[in-house]
Amino acid sequence: MTRTLPLIMAMMTMIPAAAEDLLVREGRPEAVIVATEEDGAAAAELQHYLAKMTGAELAIADDAADGVAIVLGGLAESECARLDLGLDGFVIRREGDTLRLAGGTQAGTMNAVYSFLDSLGVRWYLPGDLGEVVPQQSTLTVGDLDLVERPDYLHRSIWPSLAARGMSDEDKAEFNLWKRRNLYGGVPTHVGHNFARIAPAAEHFEEHPEWYALRNGERDRAGQLCTSNPEVIEQTVRMAQRHFDEDPSQTMFSLSPDDNVRFCHCPECEALDPPEFRGLDTGKGRRLIVFANEVAERLQATHPGKNVAFYAYWGAVEAPGDIEAHPNVIVFFTPIGMAFNYPLQDPRSPVNRTHDDWYMGWRDIAHQMGIRHYYNFSSVLWIPWRVLTD
Repeated sequence: MTRTLPLIMAMMTMIPAAAEDLLVREGRPEAVIVATEEDGAAAAELQHYLAKMTGAELAIADDAADGVAIVLGGLAESECARLDLGLDGFVIRREGDTLRLAGGTQAGTMNAVYSFLDSLGVRWYLPGDLGEVVPQQSTLTVGDLDLVERPDYLHRSIWPSLAARGMSDEDKAEFNLWKRRNLYGGVPTHVGHNFARIAPAAEHFEEHPEWYALRNGERDRAGQLCTSNPEVIEQTVRMAQRHFDEDPSQTMFSLSPDDNVRFCHCPECEALDPPEFRGLDTGKGRRLIVFANEVAERLQATHPGKNVAFYAYWGAVEAPGDIEAHPNVIVFFTPIGMAFNYPLQDPRSPVNRTHDDWYMGWRDIAHQMGIRHYYNFSSVLWIPWRVLTD
């Protein structure tokens, strides 16, 4: 996300006192928070942290009276469109005696609140009270502000991996709140391993063994799907249509293979692979693009604008160079084993240069991309450095 909010602190300290509005004076509230019921959660978070910072609890009202007000939301639809705020972009703007923290959606307004608190020095380094930093000041003022922020990434998240198995419901709720406070969120994704859900072997293998991977001359009920089979494509389209019908808010349907490399070696599937990868269980990215393109094209007739997505992952991380992805195909580059003590393009790291070549290859053929890193599966786990210069 493009970070412009450090400007807030600079502007707040540079604006002359006459141009500032008092929010809190010596521990006493000088402003109110104005929010509709829809933005009640955002108002509660703002009230809570301003109180922890200053000792003053600002009242929450549903309408602005005379005096200084922090107004949440309320941007006109035309203004949201003009600013291209999308799902979770936002503005932080001083309008006379009003400080407006607003997005085009509830998510955007919540992002405005957390970003404003961030500009005041509030930090959430870890979930829970242990990781929280709230600077103390008894007087709080705000000067002229007119900031617009839009996320560079449509989806931002982090997954605790195997650690999630030991998390209580309370831990998970705290973790999710920590993510939200750090501006994780965005469009919902559906991109996990999904072949076993598209055509569960327990339901279909006996009647349709040809839907499943041909390996060593036999159909493998625990293998990947035979993605060149027209009936598999039809079944996949049906499942995608059901997915979008059941939840119209979803933007994508996963075509990611299951978490193994038991790919199909039938002549039709092999013919879709680059020659150097035929007979192997690597280099299967090209067949996945062919499969995804066909499903995406058929979906446009019934669910225009919806996407399909897959992991360019184990067995399919290598980018094919002779095919273009459909505009409604999202490729999630999913490398494992990078060396996080070196930048991606550092000449000292052959493994990173290889991953960079693959990434650039996918970027050349895909209209939409995501990336999923495995920081816990680095080739140098003992070195606590991160790639900072990608």
